[in-house]
Amino acid sequence: MIRRNQIPPGIAIQPFLMPTKIAAAQGKDIHMLGEARLQIIVGTIQVVTEAEFLVVDQLVVLVLLGTPWIDRKVLGIDPKGRRVDLQFDP
Repeated sequence: MIRRNQIPPGIAIQPFLMPTKIAAAQGKDIHMLGEARLQIIVGTIQVVTEAEFLVVDQLVVLVLLGTPWIDRKVLGIDPKGRRVDLQFDP
């Protein structure tokens, strides 16, 4: 998910073809505006990859990477070492 105000100029927000609902951890519905495909830069070596984001008006953080992206890209997480090992397609 990404806040609408974080979408770069010129990036289109595609409306959903069917009504879509999602709830926050507290159970409140999150109003979704659509989705956007964005390039993101990850890590200190600045790997560029793409991800699809649900666009919302309100979000506690600027961007939230969901489990589909994490399942595809994250090999391991070491919270004590503050390290995330990622896998990218060549």
